[in-house]
Amino acid sequence: MSINKKMNHFQFDEYRMKLIKEKNIAKLIKTYNYLAGKKDPNTKNFWNKKIEKGKIFTELDPMSKDRIFQAVKMVQGENGKILDLGFGYGYFEEGIKQERENFQLYGIDISNFAVEQAKRKYGKNFFTGSIFKIPFKNKFFDFVVSLECLEHIPSNKIFGTLNEIKRVLKTTGKAIFSIPINEKYTPFYNPNNHLRRYSKELFIQELIIAGFKVEKIIQLYAFSSFYSFKKIIQKILPHKWKPNVLLVRCSIYKERAYKDSPCRVIKKELK
Repeated sequence: MSINKKMNHFQFDEYRMKLIKEKNIAKLIKTYNYLAGKKDPNTKNFWNKKIEKGKIFTELDPMSKDRIFQAVKMVQGENGKILDLGFGYGYFEEGIKQERENFQLYGIDISNFAVEQAKRKYGKNFFTGSIFKIPFKNKFFDFVVSLECLEHIPSNKIFGTLNEIKRVLKTTGKAIFSIPINEKYTPFYNPNNHLRRYSKELFIQELIIAGFKVEKIIQLYAFSSFYSFKKIIQKILPHKWKPNVLLVRCSIYKERAYKDSPCRVIKKELK
């Protein structure tokens, strides 16, 4: 398989995963110069309609609830300013408030409906805007969170987005991301307008290239029944099911050594 400018979003990511297995990081980076598809379907109108029809937290499936719980747990005991990029339904903010965590909450979303809801519930620091150009000064936040958002970003904009996140993070700040993995969406069946087909290895490599250091990884599974019991079974039989969501906490590399030796770094991070 070789690069073809006519490949769709998902085919590009399959090709990227192949390059990672080959440890061809230089060629991998070049693939992000290409834009798959001419139009981004993730419009304000699409997300307004979707969020208006959204479920309340108690109606979510067990894995989605666990994703929010685990993300909140990653900031427990901390404080300061926290920015949620693509906060959507506001589940993370609800979790923060329920746990009585002491944060100044900020958020950016493309949906003005989501922003209006969040302002009413969580305060004035929620704005309509773009993840591609975060409207805050350098080193402003202690945490930046983006849950189930990056898969909606065209691959040729992912490093610009990650650099923006680094820019607004304090030197000692942390970023928390969640993404879906092992998805079966196709260009013909893609109800949530995903523009990426991520794997664990692909996402971790993108973080490394962007200058992040991965500190913690949690994999979640879409068990529709007996969720807690199957979580225990999964630990005993780790290869019985494929994970569906990757939750990652990371910090900023003080030196960008990955540029000089990307294969050495990827070996360290992907054990």
